[in-house]
Amino acid sequence: MAKPRVFCSWYNTESADTLQLQRSARNAFSRNLVAYRLLPATGAFNDVTGLTIGTTYWYRIQYVRGTRASAWSVADSAVAGTPDPIRPPP
Repeated sequence: MAKPRVFCSWYNTESADTLQLQRSARNAFSRNLVAYRLLPATGAFNDVTGLTIGTTYWYRIQYVRGTRASAWSVADSAVAGTPDPIRPPP
């Protein structure tokens, strides 16, 4: 059985070295936070750890360059699902 997943992607608009990505089951990010520190700061992330199918998760990012960090981005949500099965051609 496939694991539930959420795929995240972003653009590095701040010329950052590192990206902080936070996931929460609440849009206020008040508890149950899962944090990832990603190198490099551009690209994509496939979140598969501790997700439940059909649950809405909230994500936000923060760019880090040296000792300086940006403000947190506006949060965005996604519902965890499973990859579509590959269907043979008709």
